[in-house]
Amino acid sequence: MKKNKIVITALVVSLSLLQACSKTDFLDAKPNQSLVVPTTLDDFQAILDMDLIMNGAPNGQGLVPQLGEIGTDDYSIVEDHYNTRLTDAYRRYHIWDPEANTAEPLYDWENPYRCVFYANVVLDGLEAMEEGSYGKDEWGNLKGAALFYRAHALYQLAQVFAYPYGQQEMVRYGIPLRFSSDISEVITRSTVEETHAQIIADLREASAMLPDIVSIKERPSKAAAFALLARVFLSMRDYDNALLSADASLAISDRLLDYNDLNPAANFPFLNSGIMESEVLFKSTFVSQPGITSPVNTFVAKIDEALLESYDQDDLRHDIFYRTASPSGWRYKGSFYGSNNYFAGIATDEVYLTKIECLARLDKFDEALDLLEKFRRKRFVSTSGRYRVPNNVRDNKEDLINFIKEERRRQLPFRGLRWTDIRRYNLEGDGITLSRNIANQNFVLAPNDNRYAYLIPYLIIGFNGMEQNPR
Repeated sequence: MKKNKIVITALVVSLSLLQACSKTDFLDAKPNQSLVVPTTLDDFQAILDMDLIMNGAPNGQGLVPQLGEIGTDDYSIVEDHYNTRLTDAYRRYHIWDPEANTAEPLYDWENPYRCVFYANVVLDGLEAMEEGSYGKDEWGNLKGAALFYRAHALYQLAQVFAYPYGQQEMVRYGIPLRFSSDISEVITRSTVEETHAQIIADLREASAMLPDIVSIKERPSKAAAFALLARVFLSMRDYDNALLSADASLAISDRLLDYNDLNPAANFPFLNSGIMESEVLFKSTFVSQPGITSPVNTFVAKIDEALLESYDQDDLRHDIFYRTASPSGWRYKGSFYGSNNYFAGIATDEVYLTKIECLARLDKFDEALDLLEKFRRKRFVSTSGRYRVPNNVRDNKEDLINFIKEERRRQLPFRGLRWTDIRRYNLEGDGITLSRNIANQNFVLAPNDNRYAYLIPYLIIGFNGMEQNPR
């Protein structure tokens, strides 16, 4: 049965395998065959090294859904760009149209599930191998990597197509979970709790098998697995486990780039900056359909004035992350890729901020303040003392947490994190209301609105008969 499953899978994936990029020789070994059946560890490594699919490499179709970023309050779009630079579907997503959906392929859904499929191809293939025909360490490394890729893709899907963890009236609206590469597998929607439980289980198992750190950042590592676990637990508002996971990641890799070493006037300040060797744990990019984070639409998103004004004097991030552009306003230039491809991966700056927030929420104020100032010191002009947390914030838990939230927003714009943060903040009672104005028409997204989960594409609902997200 298992052998047949692998053969069926191979029929589906062979053409895309032959066209994909790889860091091994497997994909070049049989260029003229119509059927490629992966059977060796090298074969499975080659599948996982298809970075265009497993990571969403620059200049490809991407992996991380744009839909979350499209929904946030970090930007606006001038009317001309709204009308000419976005697809019809993304124009509707931009204004939170309650019926926004598309009968066309939606890469925000398709690309993460494609990654899940290939991860399952590897997991099924590894399970089918005869014991003794492989090195256990390498076999375990590959299994850990496949579990990480699956968890990462499922987490991304859950942030835009499932409701937030803890929104009890919406608990049954998770995402479909695929555990096999068998294309005949019957799938249904899981609950939100089941979705998160599977992601956590995959990452915990992966973290026991992966190497501590890797030089090829398209490949997963133990540090990246713990960092992603910290992100997952933070989205669940499980601050104890988020702190434990952040600590585990930082114990392996805690390097921070000093922004004093960058050129704020450069078009792309992170180009050749060493950020990939220092802070980046795992590379990934946004889906590249023409939305606000598409490489073809660089500088379309006009930065929110409140966000710009939140940067203090001598905060280097203002000029490192943003530049002026026409029409009047500021635009984002701060991708860690040092290009117009937006970085949506995992890095230690996020892990630091997760740890800092958890410390504050768990009443460990001195530790939170010390770590926050250590972090900010490398984001401010070195001769300035303005990195220090203001005195009026230090002695009040609520004020400190709000300051940390603002710091998180200042450090992590256009990284695919703000949408999830708004969802969890509103479950904490923050009451964040989002608004747009297009052609003198106002559009509003109220806290905990049903539209905080996007509609599952028509093609999926029609084909599988799944229950749609309520409106």
